[in-house]
Amino acid sequence: MALSARLRLRGSRCFDYLYQNGRIYHGEWIVLRVALERREYLQNGIRNLPTSLFRCSVVVSTKVSKSSVRRNAIRRLLHQYLQEILLRKSIPPLNPGEKRLGHWLLLSLKPGCSDIDPSLLRQDCLSLFTKAELQL
Repeated sequence: MALSARLRLRGSRCFDYLYQNGRIYHGEWIVLRVALERREYLQNGIRNLPTSLFRCSVVVSTKVSKSSVRRNAIRRLLHQYLQEILLRKSIPPLNPGEKRLGHWLLLSLKPGCSDIDPSLLRQDCLSLFTKAELQL
């Protein structure tokens, strides 16, 4: 299951911003980068979607697995987990004139994690969110 459009982070400008300005948290199998959102970096079609507290993306490089089938399976697994967590998070409505900044999350998997149990990836992901003090 893919992330819904309002939770998904896309576009090279967003990724460049996260790589240059994001805070980095290292887990055993995952590296988490977190930054406050900058809506001007979003693509036009996404920029007009309703505000979300979190937008996220998962990067699985060929160093993790040479097989694209395996990389996509890992990506889908993490997307499903993120969807479960983020949709459970209730977002209070905005008051008139109020601006709320969300967070952008980038999950990068470390080499060698393709052979581990998926529950370990979920645990590592949750521990990184706790380490980053994200209220999920």
